[in-house]
Amino acid sequence: MIGVERKRWVLAAALLIAVAGRADQVALKNGDRITGAIIKIDGKTLTLKAEALGTVTVGWDDVVAIQSDGPLNVVLADGKTIQATIQSSQGRIELKEPRQTLAAADIVAIRNAEEQAAYERLLDPPFTRLWAGTATVGFAGTQGNAETRTFTVALNASRVTRNDKTTVHFSAVKASALIGGVNADTAQAVRGG
Repeated sequence: MIGVERKRWVLAAALLIAVAGRADQVALKNGDRITGAIIKIDGKTLTLKAEALGTVTVGWDDVVAIQSDGPLNVVLADGKTIQATIQSSQGRIELKEPRQTLAAADIVAIRNAEEQAAYERLLDPPFTRLWAGTATVGFAGTQGNAETRTFTVALNASRVTRNDKTTVHFSAVKASALIGGVNADTAQAVRGG
């Protein structure tokens, strides 16, 4: 029984080493090699996340060869997206599944799954999505020779997609003062756009 248990531990350790050893490879013109996970290639730059270096951006012209360990989203010039494991050399990019060889000029972008999801999220979202902003409410008061009260409300929001940007802003202020028993509005404004 001890032999079987030991074999299981050795097998588990070997699997962990094999999984940890999986990574994308990038070879540069200067002879350097970077190992990590390809995030995206946009025709001008390659972005890679390396364990020791963090996120690294390299000029695409400085790259001699790349090899991915897992499937990436390859966007072709005709708009079609193919998921495939890739390997490149001498200006050609080979897709392993489906087997196909392409010139670098035939490819618009290469993205990992996260980058592809972020890209697709911005393509044609409904108008109710992608809003971000802030809202504030304020109240201030003083008491002494005069009593003052100021109430403010503000809202700023924007929605940014790949094609447009919509912004909304609103602010309101109302202030009053009580001086010598006489109450008067000192400020009242509403603005928006």
